[in-house]
Amino acid sequence: MSISLALIGIGHIGGSMAYGLRAAGTAHAIYGYDADADALKLARDMDIIDAACETPEAAIQNAELIVLATPPNTIAEICRQLEPHITPAQTVTDVGSVKGPVLDSIAQACGHVPAWFVPGHPIAGTEKSGAQHASGGLFRNRYAVLTPADGTDPAKIEQVRWMWEQLGARLEQMSAAQHDALFAGVSHLPHVLAYALMNVLAQELPTTDLKRYAAGGLLDFTRIASSNPDLWTDICHANRDQLMPMLEQYRHHIQNLLETMRDERTEPLHKAFASAKRIRDELNDPAP
Repeated sequence: MSISLALIGIGHIGGSMAYGLRAAGTAHAIYGYDADADALKLARDMDIIDAACETPEAAIQNAELIVLATPPNTIAEICRQLEPHITPAQTVTDVGSVKGPVLDSIAQACGHVPAWFVPGHPIAGTEKSGAQHASGGLFRNRYAVLTPADGTDPAKIEQVRWMWEQLGARLEQMSAAQHDALFAGVSHLPHVLAYALMNVLAQELPTTDLKRYAAGGLLDFTRIASSNPDLWTDICHANRDQLMPMLEQYRHHIQNLLETMRDERTEPLHKAFASAKRIRDELNDPAP
């Protein structure tokens, strides 16, 4: 089976999807649109797409499967813009890191969540952004999560499942609320902390010292602080209802550590560190 694909937004994730589907022999034509003319030209020059289109409507005209690889705050407006042009044979999905607020925005923009829209989120990617970092193997053996709405067409869900399977991903399905609560912890909170730590260090230490003495601990911890700040501002704002309680909990733990160190109590400090080490070590075990 081979499909025609439209990419709305051609960066690291969208470009990787195009490369992966082409390598699998399951995309015979790939049409692309990006609001950034330079990004669109780059995608064409790199043969990520077969045709560079001037509008989203033009990009989807001959596509069976449409992927919205854009920031979460743009998805509802794109769906509203495309809805009059979507045919019964077409399926639309996204790759955003936030699901509930996006579905709410689509419902507000379109008056409902269209049955052709299948919310999705690949658990892959790096701190790099842009099509120049695209990799056809990015999703292999990684999870992709689908969060269909109540009225999502089951046939559309199966088509999106098929697409991710062609990319080598492992599929999970859950509610949008479950997704947002989970990824506020495993993804959004770590990004906030990495950004915050870099800002603290920049205030406390000269940049020359950071460059000279930063080693594995700091570089590993803050790798994701190199992520696109525009995208992550959008994600954190969209999922703030789930993220803020976790930030409060983190602040509570930091306060406890401060009090423990101020009081020179080593046993509670060691206990906290040992508990964290045990939990982190368990992450190395194979996923169930």
